[in-house]
Amino acid sequence: MDHTIEQLKAYLFPTVISIMSLMIWHDVSEMKADIKQLIVQSNVDKTRIDNLEREIYKTGFKVPTPPSKLPLQVDMRQVFAIRQDEDDKVYS
Repeated sequence: MDHTIEQLKAYLFPTVISIMSLMIWHDVSEMKADIKQLIVQSNVDKTRIDNLEREIYKTGFKVPTPPSKLPLQVDMRQVFAIRQDEDDKVYS
């Protein structure tokens, strides 16, 4: 009886180790595929963010306004908050 139990242990141990190794290998392969997919998605998202930043901050493809096209004089009433009753007063 003891001899058959020892033989059973001798056959089961490598089998269990092989099955566990196969399960671990399958999980690692699945994780590698998921990581590759996440990296691709991350690159797509980064490209979208860069394009949105260019659109918002007007950088990249658009040429800046040359100095000859800038306004020469600015109406200060458009820039500052001036009350109507103080609009024409002169301060010294």
